Amino acid sequence: MAMARFEFTCGLRGFHVYREFWTPDMEDVLTVELESNNGIDPFAIGVKTQVNGCLRTVGHLPREISRHMTYFVKHGGLVECFMHSTTIKKSPILLGGLEITIKVCTSHTIKQYLDRIKELLQPSIEDWNKKQATASHILPGPTKSLTRHASSSDEESSITARRRKSSKLIVLSDSD
Repeated sequence: MAMARFEFTCGLRGFHVYREFWTPDMEDVLTVELESNNGIDPFAIGVKTQVNGCLRTVGHLPREISRHMTYFVKHGGLVECFMHSTTIKKSPILLGGLEITIKVCTSHTIKQYLDRIKELLQPSIEDWNKKQATASHILPGPTKSLTRHASSSDEESSITARRRKSSKLIVLSDSD
């Protein structure tokens, strides 16, 4: 029986945490893993890749879609992720953070399941696409480092604002 497919792009959340040990590359092979024991989100779906010979988490699917995706996977759906861009952007969520864009491919042998996941995810996907159309690029990836002076007119997340209290200079760098 043929597998029906549905593909979309979304942000790989949490890059600001994982950038210390991972520089995204378009050739990276990504895998997904349900994290039902995740203390923050029981529906979390981690995205992993090989880093220095070890399979490591490098981000998570957005919380807005993870609940539906977890249900989909537990009912026979397949989820694959691929690099879509290595450009680093501000996350559109209120807590801030950084993300990169990945392509998510879902498939299922039962077309009705795939149609339902598409219906459930469509509002979140459209919302993310609208926000990304106006999102500012932080760094072209992969990069070594970038220093820029921030002005009071810069649009900032609350986390960035707290970090800036003591300085007007923001240094963004990836590990070498």
